[in-house]
Amino acid sequence: MAAPPVCHGEIINRIDIHTYPPFEPGGTKFTMRLVRLATHLHATTRPNVVSRLVPFRIGDPCVDFRLREAERILRAQPFIADANIIVSPDSSGGVDIDVVTFDEVSLILGGNVSSKAPLIRAVRLGEENLSGSALSVSGGWQNSPYYRDTYKARVVEYQLFGRPYQLSLQGSRNEIGGSWDALVTHPFITDLQRTSWRASVGSSSGYVFFTRPKIESAALQFTRAYADAGGVIAFGQTRRIFLLGGTLSRERERTGRMPVVVRDSAIVPDTSSVLIGKYTEHRTSRINLLLGFRRLTYMPVRAFDAVEGTQDVGTGMQLATLIGRGVKFTNQDERDYFMSTDLYFGHGTPSSFAGLEFMGERRRDMDTHTTDGVLASGRAAWYAHPSRKHTSIIDAEFSGGWDQRVPFQLRFADREGGLRGYGSSDLAGGRRMVVRMEDRYRLGNLRQLTALGAALWVDAGRLWAGDAPFGVNTDVKYAVGIGILAAVPPRSRRTWRVDFAFPLNDRGDSKFEIRFTNHDFTRWFWREPGDVQTARERAIPNSVYNWP
Repeated sequence: MAAPPVCHGEIINRIDIHTYPPFEPGGTKFTMRLVRLATHLHATTRPNVVSRLVPFRIGDPCVDFRLREAERILRAQPFIADANIIVSPDSSGGVDIDVVTFDEVSLILGGNVSSKAPLIRAVRLGEENLSGSALSVSGGWQNSPYYRDTYKARVVEYQLFGRPYQLSLQGSRNEIGGSWDALVTHPFITDLQRTSWRASVGSSSGYVFFTRPKIESAALQFTRAYADAGGVIAFGQTRRIFLLGGTLSRERERTGRMPVVVRDSAIVPDTSSVLIGKYTEHRTSRINLLLGFRRLTYMPVRAFDAVEGTQDVGTGMQLATLIGRGVKFTNQDERDYFMSTDLYFGHGTPSSFAGLEFMGERRRDMDTHTTDGVLASGRAAWYAHPSRKHTSIIDAEFSGGWDQRVPFQLRFADREGGLRGYGSSDLAGGRRMVVRMEDRYRLGNLRQLTALGAALWVDAGRLWAGDAPFGVNTDVKYAVGIGILAAVPPRSRRTWRVDFAFPLNDRGDSKFEIRFTNHDFTRWFWREPGDVQTARERAIPNSVYNWP
């Protein structure tokens, strides 16, 4: 990790932007051939893309905070792996600044193959930084043995009109139903900016499945449409920021009354009475007040969530709150109060860091004076990094829902929030706690192409039935395993990983599992599992500080 830039208010007389591809030249002849091929296929980020993200210009005074923020903002981009700023004095008493960035590998490539026909089961292809212009384009196809194949497409423009605005368009045609979503936003990414805004619209349709022990899953048809628009204004001193703003939002949720069973070639009625009429149609239009306070300092660390790459963790606290009131634009609109909160704390050093984040929401009906739609989730984690090659992580995650207005279940089988080794489990409930402990060791580099690591881990988790359909109370379930980690190239923040999971208390709901993942975990402290996100209000941003 490079030393932090230092300056004392000198005038900036020159700014040079240096952008580099992911791989550095050198090594054996074979390695050099691979590097040349990879570099030829890769379009390095254009200097003007980097320049738009830098929060200073020629003629500005050189301020340490702005330099550090520039490095952090650049590292926050999904197509940049690392960034360094070098300050050099010039002959006139001012300073020259060199901004140096190194790209992530931008090729998006994935899929699934089988030894049986059809040999190719899925393909995912795209480019995270098309022509080095901060444009992400990707698409995918998945074979389906019944109904129709699945197609997905996604386009993200990270610098719309050459400004720090983002446009996201995505859609899918699923086996049954589909979805689409459009978002344009100016995200709040630094204390140096004064405004942030967003507008989104989307819809989805299909079936929501409910697992139940030893019986095939039941399903309810579910459609949702949503839209919102609004913004916030920031005021206060740097590192002590208050935010105030508002949004208008509208959402419609419609759930089928009668459950069904979706089979290979037919949809048949389900005989269970648990789901009959459990969920109804809801229409809400709200005026929302956004309030926030942020007192954060970002600290660069190494080898926390990446194999050895740099990430920025927040020390301090931030609180984001939304208070909404339902209004009757139509006779079908519901009158209610809605509140959501996102609270974060972080404290530590590059060798020992602890963080906590809690997210919650609830709704109160103004006509019946009852509370429903209560949803809570959170993560507490401690990172110990005693040496360059050793990292230990203790991680506890909780999710729970009460009186949900939309189809809701939490599962051990969920790939993000569940337990490794329980991917085939049919157990579900209304609340879930999972604790993960991992001891990770850096094995070294394969030339300049790849950084390798290994991990020993233990997972423990429990479900509580709550009021979720077919929910069960379980004993504590355990799994142990080993993981092989890789980063391509070594400074990349994206981790390629294969885990070998061994359940310890197998009662027919678990089995040995080999799990492949490919994620960048460094951009968020806590990202909710998919089975929690689907129950959240779609038109409400989770945080006024980081609108996706």
